[in-house]
Amino acid sequence: MNLPRSNQTENQIWRKEEVFFENDAYYESLLAGIDSAKHTIYFETYIFSKSFIGDLFAKKLCEASNRGVHVRILVDGFGSPSFTSSYEAQLKRHKVEVRLYRSLPWDLHTHTHESLNPIRRFFNRIYRMNHGTHRKYCLIDSKHLWVGSLNICDEHSEALMKEQAWGDVGVYVEGPQVSFAKKAFLKSFESKHLLKEIEEYQSNHLILLNQTRNLKRKHRAGQMSHVRKAKTRIWIETPYFVPIARFLLLLMKKHRDGLDVRIVVPFHNDVWVTKWISYSYLFRLAKSGIKVYEYQRRFLHRKVFIIDDWICIGSSNLNHRSFLHDLELDVVLTCPKVKEQVVKQTLDDMANSMPLNQDIWSAFPWWKRLLSRFLSIFSYWS
Repeated sequence: MNLPRSNQTENQIWRKEEVFFENDAYYESLLAGIDSAKHTIYFETYIFSKSFIGDLFAKKLCEASNRGVHVRILVDGFGSPSFTSSYEAQLKRHKVEVRLYRSLPWDLHTHTHESLNPIRRFFNRIYRMNHGTHRKYCLIDSKHLWVGSLNICDEHSEALMKEQAWGDVGVYVEGPQVSFAKKAFLKSFESKHLLKEIEEYQSNHLILLNQTRNLKRKHRAGQMSHVRKAKTRIWIETPYFVPIARFLLLLMKKHRDGLDVRIVVPFHNDVWVTKWISYSYLFRLAKSGIKVYEYQRRFLHRKVFIIDDWICIGSSNLNHRSFLHDLELDVVLTCPKVKEQVVKQTLDDMANSMPLNQDIWSAFPWWKRLLSRFLSIFSYWS
């Protein structure tokens, strides 16, 4: 969607903006972008699994490299344990540059960016175990940016998985601020010292990064600030609800102040431990009167933050991993019509959910309540 002219500066709105709630439509848009790439493709993802979707993207990236496009791909080794054996050699044969952001400590392969000393390599991997890249984005020709909650795997495809496909959201944007996605990619891919340039993005707030320790602090502070300044509503969709204590208490305070606070989480979840940890937080919110919804139809994997008229979409969950550990990238929407689409979809998700309340918590067997409280000990790693 091309945005109308306004008195906002070019750095405060996107030139073009489109949101996708149909996962296959997002994949088709991204694949079309790869097919039309002329100069560069920077591709970063948490999961790149051996799958039909994985085969399709690997093929398209190889074809782009064959016609002279400079293709680079950064994959999280923990999220993509099959990537090395399934795709790395194929991609490298076609001159695609490949990096693993963190490798499994027991992986016997020595990857391009790693030390040749096996002892140093092992301890470097141990050090990075709790700090991965959870980002899911592709930047083409330094102009066209796709961001969202979709990995490269079959689980997201409605055509392949039918009713079992994950519920996700992606966004396509164009504008000057996509340059910060490029700098963030190069910082991770090449370990370039671009910290000053990356931190400059804070003045505009259309791309949200947590690339460095300082940016992690600013990222947390920014989220807290938006919630603290909220006047009417705070709606959050997240598959993993394990917030830091300050954020939880702030949500309860805003509800007491009369704001419309709603949380949407999935009933079906791919990480059962996180689901049970989240119950200890969700029922505390429900007890305070906050509306908590559990989406029933399928695994809802969307990450959406709606605070008054401010709407953010990307890879960040509302959990300790996104707040403290992993790399994330989110986009702030600027087009009113696109925002309306997001609000409408969120309301539809609530309509297809069951409310969680204190009666449901009380009806749980005692051992389930105890399990949830016990597992919350591990919130820091969730």
